[in-house]
Amino acid sequence: KSLELFRDVCKNQALGMVGIILFLNKKDVFAEKILHSDICDQEPFFDYVDASHDYDQGLLYFIEKFKDCQLDKRSINIHVTC
Repeated sequence: KSLELFRDVCKNQALGMVGIILFLNKKDVFAEKILHSDICDQEPFFDYVDASHDYDQGLLYFIEKFKDCQLDKRSINIHVTC
């Protein structure tokens, strides 16, 4: 759902060429969950092929998923926070 919402924001013409700041929060929760779960087991992320329980690879995967939502040249600044 987060990707769908973000894609809608990126497509919103009312925002024009306004830069976007995306906060991926709760990295501590993600770090804990990835130890016990495989990203590719979740239907929307079946294309994940990197190491199953690797925090850094998983994080990069999700960053790329959000970047893929960008349809224009507007800047997206992504910050990973607790």
